[in-house]
Parts: sequence; structure tokens; C-alpha cells
Amino acid sequence: MRDLTGLEAWESPHLAKLDSGGLSGLTGDPDFIVSSADSSVLGESKVAAHAKSHRYSFEQFTKYQFLGSLLECARDPALRRSVAHLVLVPDPEPGRFSSDYKMWRPGVQDGRLIADLGDRTLIDQAERFSDLGSWREFLRRTLLDRRTQLSCEVDPERVVSLFRRNPGMPIPTFVVSWEALMVNVRSIAAELRLGNLDRATCRLESMAYGRDPDRDEAARADKFVAKSVVWMTPGAKRP
Repeated sequence: MRDLTGLEAWESPHLAKLDSGGLSGLTGDPDFIVSSADSSVLGESKVAAHAKSHRYSFEQFTKYQFLGSLLECARDPALRRSVAHLVLVPDPEPGRFSSDYKMWRPGVQDGRLIADLGDRTLIDQAERFSDLGSWREFLRRTLLDRRTQLSCEVDPERVVSLFRRNPGMPIPTFVVSWEALMVNVRSIAAELRLGNLDRATCRLESMAYGRDPDRDEAARADKFVAKSVVWMTPGAKRP
């Protein structure tokens, strides 16, 4: 797990005990983490560079909900964080970035991913839940399990409060396209006169969208992009 502000907080017993709590398979490992003293962003980065690497699944969504909830409800105030989950995608249209869209049909409203808690049937091989509502209850029940409380250092009162405050999913999920992110980064780079940062955004965007090396000088000069990245334009379906 990579923390952009230092590893010491994430080498804690709180996260080290996920295995002993039987939750390692339910939490996953974020692509990146941005932390402050009281909040964290858990990030999932999707690119169109390779087949299916631009796709986001319900399983990934649930893992971020679990991990974010553990941090929100940590018993130790030094470990506790207010959490948001960020998904970076080539195309912010749910039907294009979700690999199993027909099963759970997520939506995006004002940049926030919305999961309907209706009776839409979900497939779970372990038969722990059958729809989004019962999955939410499975998450709540697991966090309140005494073994989880002891092994993962969870405060049950904070679990109850978290679910009371959030009638939908406990951890907010935001969807941002690489194109929109790069626009903001370039604006900051220009304002602060950071030429290296501006050039780095070109490579990141090439990796995300696979800029056509025949028409993009920066992509043509980058051997990784020219040889490894599948071409995809913002808002377009993969060929």
C-alpha cells in the first residue's frame, strides 16, 4: 500500500491486522492514497493502456467501502480518517467504465457515483448478499462482528454512527476522468510555472487514453506509449 505522505501511518497494527480479522480478501489495496492529519482519499486508477484495465467492477467498489469504513471507524484517533474514494477513468460514463454495469447499474451524479439500494439482484458465490441493500447490511454486520472489532481495532459506536449518517453507501465515491484531472493539473503547473509537471501530464494522459503516436509528438517520443498503449480517445468506446 503506497501512501503519498509517508508510510508510517500505514504500517500500523490497524491495517496489519486485516489478515487476522479475516478481511484481507474484502479490502483490497488502493492504487494510491493521499492523506492529511484527519482525512484520506483512496484512489483507483483506470487506464485504457491494456485490455480491460479501464474497467471498474462492483467487487472493487465494495473493497473500497470496506477499507474506507475501517479507517472511518478506527478506535485509535491517530489512525482514524474521514475517507473518500476516487476513481480515475478514461470515460466517466458508467456504462463504459463499469465492467459489470448491467448487474448493479451505477450512476454518476455531480461527479459522485450513485449505487441504487433497490432490489436489483447481485451475484455472490458465497451467498452473503443478494442485492445492494443486503450487501450494505453485510458490510455493517461484518464491521460490528466482535472478531473484527478486536482484530482490526474497530470502534462499534463509530460503525453505528457511520451507517446512521449515510443511508446509502457509507463511503462517498467520486468519478473523475483523466482528461478533467489533467486540465486542472496543467492549470496548476502553468500558475506555478512547473514545466516538468506540465510535461508529466502529457505522459499520464497518453497512458490513460493511448494518444495516437502518429499524430502526437510527445507520445511518439515515449517508447512505452508508442509500443504498449492502445489508442482510445476521451469519450469514445474501445475499438
